[in-house]
Amino acid sequence: MSAPMNEPLDLAPAGGSAGPAVERIGGLDLLERAARGVGKVDHLGPRGALSVSAEEIEAMALVLAILNFPQLAPAERPADPAGFFRKGLREMAGNVVGLGAIGGQAAATGTDASQQSTQGGSA
Repeated sequence: MSAPMNEPLDLAPAGGSAGPAVERIGGLDLLERAARGVGKVDHLGPRGALSVSAEEIEAMALVLAILNFPQLAPAERPADPAGFFRKGLREMAGNVVGLGAIGGQAAATGTDASQQSTQGGSA
């Protein structure tokens, strides 16, 4: 995904699809959708997990994929789980810096969602 992060991302499956129209979502919208899903789980616990939408789950997974979070196939079991995740998280840490480009719009205005919520603004 090399598109500028404020541009809509094409969420179409590789190779195209004859299925329903594919939603395009901007980088900041993607992060907000993912954050909203995480917030539901964080603030409401198990009840929040039940209220997370499919779009929020997809956004959370996309953010993890953009960060190169280590992926496992459904039946895959690494021989050394601690080593597998330690290596993957080290690689992922370098990608976190790249997410700063997504927040460029917030930086340009001098605000971000955390400042808005503490200042009584709406996101």
